[in-house]
Amino acid sequence: MVINTGTPANRDTMMVLNQPQVINLSSRSLNTHEISVLTKGLSFIPKPKFHKFDWIKDVNLFTRKIALHKFHSLQMEKTAKRYDLAPSDMECLNTLITLLEENEDDTGNTGYTNLRPKSTFTPHIGEYSNIETFCMLVCQEIEKLDEFSVNASVPHNITKNEFQALKNLGDDKEIVIKKADKGGNIVVLGLEQYKKMVLTILEDSTTYSVLTCNPTTRFSAELTLILMDAHSSGVISDKEYDFMKPISPTLATFYALPKIHKKIQPPPGRPIVSGCMNLTQNSSIYIDRILQKLVCQLPSYIRDSKQMLNFLSSCTISNDTLLCSLDVESLYSCIPHDLGLKHVKFYLETRGDAHSKHTKFVLQLLQFVLTHNFFIFDRTYYRQVTGTAMGTAMAPSYANLHLGWWEQFVVNGPDLIDFQSSIIEWKRYIDDIFILWRGSRDTFVNFVERLNNNQLNLKFTYEIQEHTLNFLDFSVSRLPDGHVATTLFRKETATNNLLNWRSF
Repeated sequence: MVINTGTPANRDTMMVLNQPQVINLSSRSLNTHEISVLTKGLSFIPKPKFHKFDWIKDVNLFTRKIALHKFHSLQMEKTAKRYDLAPSDMECLNTLITLLEENEDDTGNTGYTNLRPKSTFTPHIGEYSNIETFCMLVCQEIEKLDEFSVNASVPHNITKNEFQALKNLGDDKEIVIKKADKGGNIVVLGLEQYKKMVLTILEDSTTYSVLTCNPTTRFSAELTLILMDAHSSGVISDKEYDFMKPISPTLATFYALPKIHKKIQPPPGRPIVSGCMNLTQNSSIYIDRILQKLVCQLPSYIRDSKQMLNFLSSCTISNDTLLCSLDVESLYSCIPHDLGLKHVKFYLETRGDAHSKHTKFVLQLLQFVLTHNFFIFDRTYYRQVTGTAMGTAMAPSYANLHLGWWEQFVVNGPDLIDFQSSIIEWKRYIDDIFILWRGSRDTFVNFVERLNNNQLNLKFTYEIQEHTLNFLDFSVSRLPDGHVATTLFRKETATNNLLNWRSF
């Protein structure tokens, strides 16, 4: 478990595969206790102190959940009686209605989404005497407890030395601890080293620009006007309006995860915008709900590894077929806004003229989300001027439709007609493309060179194999009889680590 730790002089120490790894790229030398506590993982929680207030608060929150369940059960019984149905039949009916709502066309013309603000409704506990008694008795028992005795009775899940090591790491303002971009490793960087990694990303003026002040108030007013217009014209429902309406939004923050798997020193960073409860979060969720159904209709669409494995189980691969893959470099940040909006519009318009008002609204909202992605890093405000933020809900669907258009009109377009007969199968999971290619290596390389010569700001890397190709999280192998075998694939930096069982 001790890996790549210490000063820069011993950074090249061999890593132990498939175990939690601590990769120290800082000048700080980590002692054995610091390494021990870090290898427990960044999700590990030391034993918390017992506080009566926290427990009583949790009991009351739990009581609310029970009361809500009871309230809705009684409401269901009343509705069942009104329609002369048994409560169990009513429950089945509600399940069917939910399934129908999930599969109906989510547009402003033929139906609304089921998005709504999180409910703050709490039934009057006094109406359910048994629940009220339960809450009262439990809280009374908690009040009788001695906090010191409870804290002393529960053993710690880290040693005193590890606890001190954790405190020392937290007090050291000259280091930054992040999880690796892939593989589950833990990376320790120097503060200036981390800032340099992040600023290398943010100083790209083609992707980000610096703002002079916090624009939250001004941008909130702009979004509210867009939503009010859509609401007044009936394109979105009352609940959808309340769901997307900005109310005291938080300011998004920017951070980067070191790409240790790239084996580059210093490692590049993967940009992440942490936008929980920020201005555009719920608008992005709404857009994603609309675009997802269009994405599922793309011929190359792969939902997950399971669907890809199902596809491969029915494949046979001849001896003259190569196993190839393409990977789009920095897809989310490379999509120009005008092209992305154009391609999403193309797919929205396939729904027909009856949805024209809704299409116009979705495009207007999408443009707002794309052009108002702002955040703070190191007390400086930034705005993303091209591409979409990794971390926003609609990013995968938006990128999928952008590449869907590229597949339809470029890959299958007249300019590449000479290569199309060589493509036996073409499947894509966001920016990872699996291809069965009946042709020579040189022809495939030429094909990729033609793909890289485009006006869409897309750049591709590729891999060509005759027998076994690593794709997503499995290896695809061609058997002598032409059938396909798959095995689990882990990158060299993968640790496959789970949450430590001693964590609270």
